[in-house]
Amino acid sequence: MIGVKVAVCSSMKSGTWLLREIVTQLTGLHAYEPDMPAGRPQYDDPQTLIFPPDSFFSWHLLPTGVAGERLRESGAKSIFLVRNIYDTLLSIHRHLLHDVDAEIGRATGQASFLNQFSRDQALTLVINGYREVPYDWHGMGPVLFHLQELLAYSLNNEVLLTSFERLTQNKAVEVEKIAAYLGVASNAASIEAICAATSIANMRAAAHHRGQGQAHFQIGSVGAHDVELTDFHKVLLRGVMQNDAPKLPALVVKTGFKEILKGSHSPYAHAQGATP
Repeated sequence: MIGVKVAVCSSMKSGTWLLREIVTQLTGLHAYEPDMPAGRPQYDDPQTLIFPPDSFFSWHLLPTGVAGERLRESGAKSIFLVRNIYDTLLSIHRHLLHDVDAEIGRATGQASFLNQFSRDQALTLVINGYREVPYDWHGMGPVLFHLQELLAYSLNNEVLLTSFERLTQNKAVEVEKIAAYLGVASNAASIEAICAATSIANMRAAAHHRGQGQAHFQIGSVGAHDVELTDFHKVLLRGVMQNDAPKLPALVVKTGFKEILKGSHSPYAHAQGATP
């Protein structure tokens, strides 16, 4: 156990369960995820930021307003996790289409609605959102705004920022950074052991053993959007970004996390310096 609070704040479908397991392996702490009421989630609710004994906070906290102030005042070691916007869209589409959270008792109930449409139509609905009672999805606007605010907060506060791409493509390097940030002793052997324990195969096996959560452990693809998304859907998503998260391209450049917008073949993105 370590003697500091830890807060893992992740954007949606960015590898939350992977990062949780890495932190658990490093610290011996268990992830605490707050209960969320039915309806659209309030990720900026400061009341969700709780640090139970022997646990670290892990959720999609939106660090704005009072929630951001509470996170800052908590003195927690904050780790923020982000992901490429196009691969995030694909992952959210799959998540809603197959109601992945039903396995952990948090069914979204969107599957029957989306499955009546073609794949292209369903992707468009996931991007733009819909409210056809009882079906409700806020669209990608809040997801991109969340990304924007995670990056903005990280520039002005003590935060270790990482990404799905870095955790999956350079896991050992990122695990070593996390260990150093949390003040946990590590060496080549311990880092290698953690990388092995947090492989997709081992995490799926552990989920199978406890009887839930297996659907969350898929082989996450980096750059899957290159073959699975049309230019039409990319244009739609960039339009949402310009409306709901206009500061995101510049923040991507400032933080050095250009993988977030990789695939943005757009004069708008290039003008901000976020080249593919």
